Amino acid sequence: MVAAQVAKALGGRVVGATGSDAKVQFLESCGIKAFNYRGPGGQRLDGKAAYMHYSTLLAEHCPDGIDGYFDNVGGQFLDAVLLHGNEFCKVAVCGIISTLDKTDAGEDGGWPIQNLTRILPKQMRVEGFQARQHYDLFPEYTEKMEGWLASGEVTYKETLLEGLQSLPEALVGMLVGANIGKQLVRLSEDPTL
Repeated sequence: MVAAQVAKALGGRVVGATGSDAKVQFLESCGIKAFNYRGPGGQRLDGKAAYMHYSTLLAEHCPDGIDGYFDNVGGQFLDAVLLHGNEFCKVAVCGIISTLDKTDAGEDGGWPIQNLTRILPKQMRVEGFQARQHYDLFPEYTEKMEGWLASGEVTYKETLLEGLQSLPEALVGMLVGANIGKQLVRLSEDPTL
């Protein structure tokens, strides 16, 4: 949700793909066009059916193709993005949560990406992204983010559960997408308040 708002604040045309209607509503309340990638009735799709479904949705919601993609999912969705990527498309791979479920696992433990051959002729750039490699930009990020938060241009949500006993529920909820924003568990009250 934050990456989409930052891209919008920087002048990008942004389309958000998320796994629940509540998350779509949140993104739309931020002025971002969004769609729910789940199947009919909110069902989770697997394998080739998921890949075909994602590809159809991307063609519908990104009819001019994709110039940039911030990936938290990997697997079939990333593969569909590569299919619809424009020339010089940039993909920042920040997460690969779909590989945690081995249902569709290939020999390497994840969905066997079919559209790698599109990277060369389209001159796409696919790169792993971890914030720790960009600490030199932290002062610039902090200054911009403080301004965006103060102006309301960027907002965020958190899903908070209480107590150590909530850890399993929080983990499972995060893995199935039940949370909106960061999934947090408060272990005790803040003693500094």
